Parts: sequence; structure tokens; C-alpha cells
Amino acid sequence: MSLTSRMDTLEPLNERELASKGLCFYNVMAALVYALCQQKEHWFEQALKDKRGFIIKRMGEDGACLFRSVGE
Repeated sequence: MSLTSRMDTLEPLNERELASKGLCFYNVMAALVYALCQQKEHWFEQALKDKRGFIIKRMGEDGACLFRSVGE
């Protein structure tokens, strides 16, 4: 079972089970949190586009990115 399917079914994570597969509990949790944040960010971006017509553009981090993000 993949980590994302575990997240979808909300099955509890067992440290011994993970260790037997060579996985660290904290690394697995970090990966799940990262995946969840990515999913929420995607939903937010889609909601802005669908409801308000806003489009999020990715900007390089160069010190002027905040200005350019609202300037376009």
C-alpha cells in the first residue's frame, strides 16, 4: 500500500511496521505532510481560478518577486 493511499484511508501508521520495511516514521510523516500541503495548495489555486478568475504565476525569488507578482 502506498503512502498516499494510507493517507486517503486514514489507516494508522505503526512504527514497527514501517521499521520492518526500512522506513523511518518521521520521514514518512514528513512526506505525508508535504503531500497534503501540496494538495491543499493545488485546491486553493484551483478555487481562485474557478471562483475569481485569478491565475497564480510562479515567480523567481529575486527580491522583486512580490512587486512583479501583483504588477502583471
